[in-house]
Amino acid sequence: MDMSEMDMSGMSGGMDMGSNGLFKDVNMMLARAYWYIIASVVALLSLLRVARHLRTRWSIRTFSRRPDAVPSRPTNLLSQSLATITAICREMSYGQPLTFTGRFSKYFSPPSTGRILILSAYWIVLLSFLWTNVILKPNDPLYGYKWEKVGFRAAWISVTQVPFIVLLSCKLNPISILTGISYERLNWFHRWAARTLFFTIIVHWSFFFREWYIANFVQLEIGMMPMVKFGFGTWAVLGWTIITSWGYFRGMSYEIFVLQHLTAAGIFLWLLYSHVPVYAQYNVWMAIGFVVFDQVGRLSLNIIRNVNRSSGKGMMPNLGYRAHVEALPGSFTKVTINDVKFKWKAGQHVYISIPRCGFMEAHPFTVASVPDSLPSQDPQNLSLIIKSHGGFTKKLHARASQPEKQPLRAFVSGPWGYPPNLASYETLILIAASTGATFTVPILSEIALSTENCVRNVVFCWVCRDASQITWFQREISAAAQALEARGVSVTIKIVITACDPCLCNSKHAEPEQTALLASDNQSEGEIEKGVVKTHVSAKSISSQSHSSSSDSSATSSSSISEKHGVSATISPSEMESQTPKPPESGLANPTPKSCSFCLCSFKRRRGVSFTTGSRPTLDGVIRPAVENALGETAVVACGGRELMADVRNYVVRLSDERAVHKGTGAQGIMLFTEMFDW
Repeated sequence: MDMSEMDMSGMSGGMDMGSNGLFKDVNMMLARAYWYIIASVVALLSLLRVARHLRTRWSIRTFSRRPDAVPSRPTNLLSQSLATITAICREMSYGQPLTFTGRFSKYFSPPSTGRILILSAYWIVLLSFLWTNVILKPNDPLYGYKWEKVGFRAAWISVTQVPFIVLLSCKLNPISILTGISYERLNWFHRWAARTLFFTIIVHWSFFFREWYIANFVQLEIGMMPMVKFGFGTWAVLGWTIITSWGYFRGMSYEIFVLQHLTAAGIFLWLLYSHVPVYAQYNVWMAIGFVVFDQVGRLSLNIIRNVNRSSGKGMMPNLGYRAHVEALPGSFTKVTINDVKFKWKAGQHVYISIPRCGFMEAHPFTVASVPDSLPSQDPQNLSLIIKSHGGFTKKLHARASQPEKQPLRAFVSGPWGYPPNLASYETLILIAASTGATFTVPILSEIALSTENCVRNVVFCWVCRDASQITWFQREISAAAQALEARGVSVTIKIVITACDPCLCNSKHAEPEQTALLASDNQSEGEIEKGVVKTHVSAKSISSQSHSSSSDSSATSSSSISEKHGVSATISPSEMESQTPKPPESGLANPTPKSCSFCLCSFKRRRGVSFTTGSRPTLDGVIRPAVENALGETAVVACGGRELMADVRNYVVRLSDERAVHKGTGAQGIMLFTEMFDW
């Protein structure tokens, strides 16, 4: 073997990224370029956020001065061009090409087309950095370093990604603060970037390993150079975190996942610090700095949120809040946190910790109320609807089911999340499945409370498993609908019951296996995202196949949705309050055939309420009428399970393409915002 082409500096440098400074300048330049690109993207998204805010304020001012105006409709060549570009970007990014719904296979569902495009751009940047001017030709004076040059380049590409990956994992991070993209909507990229890092590390060590193998000193290199062992240890720990971060394992025991994930991350950073040379250790310190910023900021926020001054002079401050729990039908629990002193927005979530139900445990749940008051709400209380599964939620429901319930001490972290600003849209369509209503009902209430918006039409569709769930928000929906109608807003409320309820004794009886049309045996009932709990819901019940309804073409009409062997009701909002009995003071009891004042069968005997059975509701019947009659932009906000969200995404893309939105047909834009049960 000709050893003249081999450079023995590999024995002393090995995987230390070039101890003699070989290729260092170029590699560090690429590392800086990586962060310049990230900073540029964040700056662009921040500018777009500011532009959207200014446009919203302009739309509200225009609408307040001229109520007949449609601010979201393009009026000149520039605005039309921007609207066309926006519509094309939406159609390219909203689609969901493939979705698996099995209990195990669903974790193999690919990302949406928008996320695929983002990942592709990220990979193109990394690949160009990794392979540009890195392959040496035989006549190159540095040809003897052909293996090391690629190894060093891959090392820099790998270690430079580490701070960015850690940054994406932080709840309180500069990217979210500047762009308004919430941390949980960045978490998917955190996982994919970590997977990308795993493969760039393989390129790094494999080229060095090839050099050692040719020179026949693999064992000598590993034995003499501790930093090589640290390097392989870093790669192994990263592989462990990637495997255990897979959705299936996260769902098995989230508390154990978090504990081991944080431990593995700490070990990973220590091993990486021990592996890289001094001039590359700044990447580890950057990662630690992001974590410190996140932890210190969250700790300060938690202290501010949970240390309350007592009203009495000289008294010690109170810690936390008083929380009242109430058992609801179907193993649900309502948690009411009293005298909350902070504000939040509809669609945000909080982490709550109740020591009596789980020491040192904090769990995220969507806030099911709004901070400002409608007639049916207390502005000082924060409400949560929680499904009982296991662990914390099971203990909480057991305590709520006790005959004598004492107030619990609760600690709150948050609010978190950046829900969409819907004030500039002319038409608003809200779609929820089961506890997805904890996301959409507060949005409905917030729109009703605020007079600073351009909304003219609202469609609210809620698919429930049984009639008792309607009692969660019956009064809130009624109050919001009345407030909107008082302002001249057209409101359509569509409620679909998918399972046979005991109080539907006067209705046609269906076979047990036919009554739950939204039930999917392929979906587990144990996945929670921010308190939005997955029941057996399948979007097949709201299929995207075109199914024309016999409703009035006007968006203001009360067209009903039907479901096979289920119950569908279209309720006139102005009549809901007067026609619907209020729940008793004792809480939301299970409806029975003898007392069914909380379910839709009581509506059947009242004027203005229609029941239909036999066919499934379609997205075509929910979304299309409102979109076709919209004079300005439409916002579709949906919250539900994986399959439902995929169907909504694909339907909106097809409808936008079919109507040639902002492409000379006069059809107006459709903005989509989806919130899925599991992150």
